[in-house]
Amino acid sequence: MSRTVEAAIPPSVARTALDALYDATSALQAKPQPARSWQSRGSLNCHVVTRSELSDYPLWRTTFAELRKDHRYYEILEDTINDRFDYRYFVITDASGEALAIQPFFLMDQDMLEGVASLAPWLARIRKVFPRFMMMRTLMVGCSAGEGHLPTSPHISAAEIAKVLGAKATEYARSVKAKMVVWKELPAHYREACDTLVQNGFCRVPSMPMVSLDVAHKSFDEFMQQALRANARRHLKKNLAATGKMNVRMEVTTDASA
Repeated sequence: MSRTVEAAIPPSVARTALDALYDATSALQAKPQPARSWQSRGSLNCHVVTRSELSDYPLWRTTFAELRKDHRYYEILEDTINDRFDYRYFVITDASGEALAIQPFFLMDQDMLEGVASLAPWLARIRKVFPRFMMMRTLMVGCSAGEGHLPTSPHISAAEIAKVLGAKATEYARSVKAKMVVWKELPAHYREACDTLVQNGFCRVPSMPMVSLDVAHKSFDEFMQQALRANARRHLKKNLAATGKMNVRMEVTTDASA
């Protein structure tokens, strides 16, 4: 889901032929959500914190605990993929200040012409004079490497979380001069919860579904011989030889916290 801050897109735009494609591609990921008995917490507030400030919120340690990629995955991303992204976090609190949900997001400069190879030479010349030509500051709610998810809470529903985050994300985007707000790659089972976003000017845009690759080989050597070309094998062996001097080790464990 995305929204241009300066010119909201009418809700009717969301109900286009693209929705049909979104349904088709996202249905592979859909899964039913358990019924919950929500407890109203009255007025809700939302503010932005950085990674260092998350230590003040024990709730972060259990955020996305039901998912394969829990809060630790987001910490790894911030520690390693940080050349293009500025990571921050929305914290939703009740009237007393108790944290109810934490949603990761990041800021980036989106190159609107990235991938258009035919324009690359001309674009390089233009950006020597205008460095930010066709670059758009963008706020993305979700994960920088993988599909996005909404946090869960025993106190507020997913729809309430989406509503609060939608309002705060738009407000914060204006404050940091981000022209576009994107809810990055939300699976189809969040559609009902995110209806409030569509009603407030966001537009659904389809994306490709998550995929997996079945590597049907008995060993890594067999994979190299059957799946890789000679040139790729040569480069891979060269890289492996280089890492051999770095004392890189791999082990298999059943306890990731150990």
